[in-house]
Amino acid sequence: MNVSFTRRGFRVREVVRKESDASLLLFTEGSGSLWAVARGLKRSRKRFPGSVRKLCLYEFLLRREKGGGFSLTGARLLKSYEELATRYEYYLASDYALEIVTKLYPENVDSRWIFRRLLCLLDHFSEKGRIPPALSWMEMSLLLDSGYFPRFDSCSSCGGGFSGDKVYMNKQNLSLLCNKCEKKGVFIVTDRNEVVAFFEFVRSDEVPHGDDFRLLAEKYGKVVRGAFLHRLGYLPRALKSLENIAS
Repeated sequence: MNVSFTRRGFRVREVVRKESDASLLLFTEGSGSLWAVARGLKRSRKRFPGSVRKLCLYEFLLRREKGGGFSLTGARLLKSYEELATRYEYYLASDYALEIVTKLYPENVDSRWIFRRLLCLLDHFSEKGRIPPALSWMEMSLLLDSGYFPRFDSCSSCGGGFSGDKVYMNKQNLSLLCNKCEKKGVFIVTDRNEVVAFFEFVRSDEVPHGDDFRLLAEKYGKVVRGAFLHRLGYLPRALKSLENIAS
Protein backbone atom coordinates (compact mmCIF):
# COMPACT_ATOMS: atom_id res chain seq x y z
CA MET A 1 0.00 0.00 0.00
CA ASN A 2 1.38 3.40 -1.01
CA VAL A 3 1.38 5.91 1.84
CA SER A 4 1.43 9.66 1.20
CA PHE A 5 2.61 12.23 3.73
CA THR A 6 3.96 15.78 3.89
CA ARG A 7 7.25 17.07 5.27
CA ARG A 8 8.88 20.46 5.34
CA GLY A 9 12.35 20.33 3.90
CA PHE A 10 15.10 21.45 1.55
CA ARG A 11 16.43 20.08 -1.71
CA VAL A 12 20.10 19.26 -1.22
CA ARG A 13 21.05 17.55 -4.49
CA GLU A 14 19.50 16.72 -7.86
CA VAL A 15 20.39 13.90 -10.25
CA VAL A 16 18.65 14.02 -13.65
CA ARG A 17 17.23 10.61 -14.61
CA LYS A 18 15.38 11.32 -17.85
CA GLU A 19 14.48 14.40 -19.83
CA SER A 20 11.86 15.51 -17.30
CA ASP A 21 12.50 13.22 -14.28
CA ALA A 22 15.03 13.56 -11.48
CA SER A 23 16.10 11.98 -8.21
CA LEU A 24 16.29 14.51 -5.39
CA LEU A 25 18.15 14.26 -2.11
CA LEU A 26 15.96 16.00 0.46
CA PHE A 27 16.58 16.98 4.05
CA THR A 28 13.24 16.86 5.84
CA GLU A 29 11.81 17.83 9.18
CA GLY A 30 11.14 14.65 11.11
CA SER A 31 12.32 12.05 8.58
CA GLY A 32 15.95 13.03 8.08
CA SER A 33 17.50 12.85 4.62
CA LEU A 34 15.98 10.74 1.87
CA TRP A 35 16.10 10.27 -1.88
CA ALA A 36 12.85 10.78 -3.78
CA VAL A 37 12.05 10.36 -7.47
CA ALA A 38 10.32 13.42 -8.93
CA ARG A 39 8.60 12.33 -12.14
CA GLY A 40 7.81 15.20 -14.46
CA LEU A 41 9.89 17.64 -12.39
CA LYS A 42 10.90 19.68 -15.44
CA ARG A 43 7.49 19.45 -17.09
CA SER A 44 4.72 19.77 -14.49
CA ARG A 45 4.25 23.39 -13.42
CA LYS A 46 1.19 22.45 -11.42
CA ARG A 47 2.92 19.96 -9.10
CA PHE A 48 6.35 21.65 -9.16
CA PRO A 49 5.87 25.38 -9.80
CA GLY A 50 9.28 26.88 -10.45
CA SER A 51 10.86 23.41 -10.16
CA VAL A 52 12.46 22.49 -6.79
CA ARG A 53 15.34 24.84 -6.11
CA LYS A 54 18.21 24.83 -3.67
CA LEU A 55 18.14 27.15 -0.63
CA CYS A 56 14.35 27.09 -0.57
CA LEU A 57 12.09 25.76 2.17
CA TYR A 58 9.27 23.61 0.79
CA GLU A 59 6.35 21.57 1.95
CA PHE A 60 6.97 18.29 0.15
CA LEU A 61 4.22 15.83 -0.71
CA LEU A 62 5.88 12.42 -0.60
CA ARG A 63 4.71 8.89 -1.27
CA ARG A 64 6.33 5.72 0.02
CA GLU A 65 6.29 3.15 -2.76
CA LYS A 66 5.44 -0.55 -2.33
CA GLY A 67 8.88 -1.74 -3.32
CA GLY A 68 10.61 0.78 -1.07
CA GLY A 69 11.86 4.24 -1.80
CA PHE A 70 9.95 7.48 -2.17
CA SER A 71 8.29 9.52 -4.88
CA LEU A 72 7.94 13.29 -4.71
CA THR A 73 4.48 14.13 -6.02
CA GLY A 74 4.34 17.82 -5.18
CA ALA A 75 6.22 20.73 -3.64
CA ARG A 76 4.87 24.01 -2.26
CA LEU A 77 7.33 26.85 -1.72
CA LEU A 78 7.22 28.19 1.84
CA LYS A 79 10.25 30.47 1.98
CA SER A 80 13.20 31.33 -0.24
CA TYR A 81 16.75 31.83 1.01
CA GLU A 82 18.08 32.20 -2.53
CA GLU A 83 19.43 35.68 -1.79
CA LEU A 84 22.23 33.90 0.09
CA ALA A 85 23.53 32.61 -3.25
CA THR A 86 24.38 36.20 -4.23
CA ARG A 87 26.86 36.45 -1.33
CA TYR A 88 29.51 33.80 -1.80
CA GLU A 89 30.57 33.34 1.84
CA TYR A 90 26.96 33.01 3.00
CA TYR A 91 26.25 30.58 0.18
CA LEU A 92 29.20 28.39 1.19
CA ALA A 93 28.21 28.51 4.87
CA SER A 94 24.61 27.55 4.01
CA ASP A 95 25.74 24.78 1.67
CA TYR A 96 28.04 23.43 4.39
CA ALA A 97 25.21 23.43 6.94
CA LEU A 98 22.86 21.58 4.59
CA GLU A 99 25.53 19.01 3.76
CA ILE A 100 26.40 18.16 7.36
CA VAL A 101 22.81 17.79 8.58
CA THR A 102 22.05 15.58 5.58
CA LYS A 103 25.09 13.44 6.35
CA LEU A 104 24.35 13.04 10.07
CA TYR A 105 20.58 12.53 9.85
CA PRO A 106 19.80 9.62 7.52
CA GLU A 107 16.33 8.40 6.66
CA ASN A 108 13.91 7.85 9.57
CA VAL A 109 16.14 9.62 12.12
CA ASP A 110 14.20 12.23 14.10
CA SER A 111 15.52 15.52 12.73
CA ARG A 112 12.95 17.95 14.12
CA TRP A 113 15.25 19.61 16.68
CA ILE A 114 18.16 20.14 14.30
CA PHE A 115 15.79 21.21 11.51
CA ARG A 116 14.57 24.10 13.67
CA ARG A 117 18.18 25.06 14.29
CA LEU A 118 18.94 24.92 10.59
CA LEU A 119 16.11 27.39 9.96
CA CYS A 120 17.48 29.69 12.69
CA LEU A 121 20.92 29.52 11.07
CA LEU A 122 19.61 30.41 7.61
CA ASP A 123 17.54 33.26 9.07
CA HIS A 124 20.70 34.50 10.80
CA PHE A 125 22.58 34.46 7.50
CA SER A 126 19.70 36.25 5.77
CA GLU A 127 20.10 39.04 8.31
CA LYS A 128 23.83 39.21 7.47
CA GLY A 129 24.84 37.84 10.85
CA ARG A 130 28.40 36.77 11.59
CA ILE A 131 29.32 33.45 9.97
CA PRO A 132 32.05 31.90 12.22
CA PRO A 133 30.17 32.11 15.56
CA ALA A 134 26.97 30.87 13.92
CA LEU A 135 28.73 27.84 12.44
CA SER A 136 30.31 27.08 15.83
CA TRP A 137 26.80 27.15 17.32
CA MET A 138 25.56 24.76 14.63
CA GLU A 139 28.53 22.39 14.86
CA MET A 140 28.26 22.25 18.64
CA SER A 141 24.51 21.68 18.36
CA LEU A 142 25.18 18.67 16.15
CA LEU A 143 27.72 17.33 18.63
CA LEU A 144 25.25 17.75 21.48
CA ASP A 145 22.56 15.90 19.55
CA SER A 146 25.09 13.11 18.91
CA GLY A 147 25.66 12.65 22.64
CA TYR A 148 28.73 14.83 23.14
CA PHE A 149 28.34 16.72 26.40
CA PRO A 150 31.10 17.26 28.96
CA ARG A 151 30.66 16.81 32.68
CA PHE A 152 31.31 20.15 34.29
CA ASP A 153 31.47 19.05 37.93
CA SER A 154 33.97 16.18 37.73
CA CYS A 155 36.77 14.70 35.63
CA SER A 156 35.43 12.48 32.82
CA SER A 157 38.35 10.06 33.33
CA CYS A 158 38.76 9.50 37.08
CA GLY A 159 35.48 10.99 38.27
CA GLY A 160 37.22 13.21 40.80
CA GLY A 161 36.35 16.83 41.38
CA PHE A 162 38.26 19.75 39.89
CA SER A 163 40.61 21.76 42.07
CA GLY A 164 39.96 25.29 40.87
CA ASP A 165 38.74 26.45 37.48
CA LYS A 166 41.73 25.26 35.43
CA VAL A 167 40.76 22.13 33.46
CA TYR A 168 41.89 20.26 30.35
CA MET A 169 39.66 19.68 27.33
CA ASN A 170 40.00 16.67 25.05
CA LYS A 171 40.26 17.91 21.45
CA GLN A 172 38.45 14.89 20.02
CA ASN A 173 35.37 14.65 22.24
CA LEU A 174 35.46 17.90 24.30
CA SER A 175 35.45 16.02 27.62
CA LEU A 176 36.97 17.81 30.63
CA LEU A 177 39.76 16.29 32.70
CA CYS A 178 41.64 17.23 35.84
CA ASN A 179 45.37 17.99 35.93
CA LYS A 180 46.13 14.42 37.07
CA CYS A 181 44.53 12.86 33.98
CA GLU A 182 45.65 15.25 31.25
CA LYS A 183 48.02 14.03 28.54
CA LYS A 184 50.22 16.37 26.56
CA GLY A 185 49.38 16.77 22.88
CA VAL A 186 45.77 15.63 23.27
CA PHE A 187 44.27 18.32 25.50
CA ILE A 188 44.14 22.09 25.72
CA VAL A 189 44.16 24.06 28.94
CA THR A 190 40.97 26.01 29.50
CA ASP A 191 38.80 27.71 32.10
CA ARG A 192 35.86 25.68 33.36
CA ASN A 193 33.64 28.74 33.84
CA GLU A 194 34.22 29.77 30.22
CA VAL A 195 33.34 26.29 29.00
CA VAL A 196 30.11 26.32 31.00
CA ALA A 197 29.22 29.76 29.59
CA PHE A 198 29.98 28.62 26.04
CA PHE A 199 27.75 25.56 26.35
CA GLU A 200 24.94 27.65 27.82
CA PHE A 201 25.09 29.90 24.76
CA VAL A 202 25.07 26.87 22.45
CA ARG A 203 21.97 25.45 24.11
CA SER A 204 20.07 28.61 23.17
CA ASP A 205 17.25 27.98 20.68
CA GLU A 206 18.51 30.79 18.44
CA VAL A 207 21.93 31.78 17.15
CA PRO A 208 23.40 33.85 20.01
CA HIS A 209 24.22 37.47 19.30
CA GLY A 210 26.55 39.80 21.12
CA ASP A 211 30.23 40.04 21.87
CA ASP A 212 30.22 37.58 24.79
CA PHE A 213 29.37 34.63 22.57
CA ARG A 214 31.50 35.92 19.70
CA LEU A 215 34.60 36.01 21.92
CA LEU A 216 33.94 32.53 23.30
CA ALA A 217 33.34 31.20 19.78
CA GLU A 218 36.62 32.71 18.64
CA LYS A 219 38.42 30.97 21.51
CA TYR A 220 36.74 27.56 21.28
CA GLY A 221 35.65 27.51 17.63
CA LYS A 222 38.71 25.65 16.34
CA VAL A 223 38.58 22.90 18.94
CA VAL A 224 34.81 22.51 18.40
CA ARG A 225 35.33 22.23 14.65
CA GLY A 226 38.13 19.72 15.16
CA ALA A 227 35.89 17.55 17.34
CA PHE A 228 33.01 17.92 14.90
CA LEU A 229 35.08 16.97 11.85
CA HIS A 230 36.44 14.00 13.80
CA ARG A 231 32.81 12.95 14.34
CA LEU A 232 31.89 13.66 10.70
CA GLY A 233 34.87 11.78 9.29
CA TYR A 234 35.75 14.04 6.34
CA LEU A 235 36.28 17.68 5.34
CA PRO A 236 33.31 19.06 3.36
CA ARG A 237 34.26 20.92 0.20
CA ALA A 238 32.18 24.00 1.06
CA LEU A 239 33.94 24.33 4.42
CA LYS A 240 37.35 24.01 2.77
CA SER A 241 36.44 26.82 0.35
CA LEU A 242 35.11 28.93 3.22
CA GLU A 243 38.31 28.47 5.22
CA ASN A 244 40.41 29.37 2.16
CA ILE A 245 38.51 32.67 1.87
CA ALA A 246 39.01 33.40 5.58
CA SER A 247 42.74 32.75 5.36
